[in-house]
Amino acid sequence: MQPVPAGLAGLLFLVNVAHFQAVFHISALDFPLALMFSLTGWVLQRSNGTWRHRLGANVCLVLAMACHLATVAVVPLRIYGTWQTGAG
Repeated sequence: MQPVPAGLAGLLFLVNVAHFQAVFHISALDFPLALMFSLTGWVLQRSNGTWRHRLGANVCLVLAMACHLATVAVVPLRIYGTWQTGAG
């Protein structure tokens, strides 16, 4: 980053820090949203196992990973659950 834009950004933050709360609240929404998508995917995975439920579980997992990258830790659990039930 060039020194002039970085300096201007620092000056803007020094003059007005009101935007900090807005950024903080937006980033705080990532955790519950990722949790909701992860749990919805888990419920769909544990249901009767039609191809629509598996597709919905995969879509929910991708949405959860888009919300918060730490949700990648759920991928091995999803693979293990699919292997355990024998669904392909």
